[in-house]
Amino acid sequence: MKNTLAIAILFFFTMCKSKPSPEQEFEGNFKGQLKEVPIKANLTVSEKELSGTFIMNGQSSKINGTINNHSTEGRITDGETGKKYKYAGSIEGDELRLSVTFPELNNQEIEMTLQREGGTATKKDKPSKKGDINADLVGLWKHSEFLGGGGESMTNETMLEFLEDGTFSTWPGRSSGPGYYRDEEKSKATSGGWYTDGNTLHLVDPATKEDATTNYSVSNSGLILTGSGGKKVFEKIR
Repeated sequence: MKNTLAIAILFFFTMCKSKPSPEQEFEGNFKGQLKEVPIKANLTVSEKELSGTFIMNGQSSKINGTINNHSTEGRITDGETGKKYKYAGSIEGDELRLSVTFPELNNQEIEMTLQREGGTATKKDKPSKKGDINADLVGLWKHSEFLGGGGESMTNETMLEFLEDGTFSTWPGRSSGPGYYRDEEKSKATSGGWYTDGNTLHLVDPATKEDATTNYSVSNSGLILTGSGGKKVFEKIR
């Protein structure tokens, strides 16, 4: 089971995956060279539609196309002449490859390789490096949930521990009710990485590098995690 899934179950609300879809990987600024001629592409993505500017040797053109997973195709429109050129492309990590067809050259296809400026895709492979470690979250926290009905009640606990090295663990705490008792089960802990970005808490699956996000706030009242299904309050244990 992925840690992100386990966390979502424990908190009883769905958290958003912050890992981009394949289509979103096309978004960004790219640059390269073609026989010492500088090339730039500044791209934006809306669902499966790609748009932006394509700049070659200082001359700006418009690019519009569609995306299918890690592939794209469409047209590049020359900013001065209005001529349209067919392109096909693909992306892998920070590398964008474009193949543009030039009718003036007997429909010759010119291939270009561009690199993402800043290498943001590479940074996503190391999520613990791109955010902050909020010291206020470091420590052991406990969430207690009280269930009742028909004159009977039950208490369930969830334990959540954040460490300074950017790792966290979560496990079932004590559970008790009429004729039932379960002690804390740290042996069943699931672990991962964590970091914060503003008021957003990221919980990272170490195997897949996917991360789930939830809003958070921390004060003397405790740690509050808020998602689409509501909020959970955690008490600081140590």
